[in-house]
Amino acid sequence: MSKNPLIEALNTAAEDLKDNRYTGTDPLELASALQGIATELAYHLDSLKVFDTNAIDAFRQHQDVGIPGMFPSSAGILLTGTLQVFIDSTRAEESK
Repeated sequence: MSKNPLIEALNTAAEDLKDNRYTGTDPLELASALQGIATELAYHLDSLKVFDTNAIDAFRQHQDVGIPGMFPSSAGILLTGTLQVFIDSTRAEESK
């Protein structure tokens, strides 16, 4: 096991999420809770340059991420933007 606090935090979070994977949860509540996790995950994915920005650009052409194209593609755009679009559309549907 790593002594790095970041690695330990990631491993703990992954274990906790797995342990509660099948817990029934309201989709809007789940998506809202995932926003914080997505933000942190995106930060680290971007620092590692995991995603090809051209691939994210292509994704953005087919999926609304709720963020104008003038902002450069990143894992943050991909993960948090898509989650926010889901949250906004779910709230809009629920308010009808």
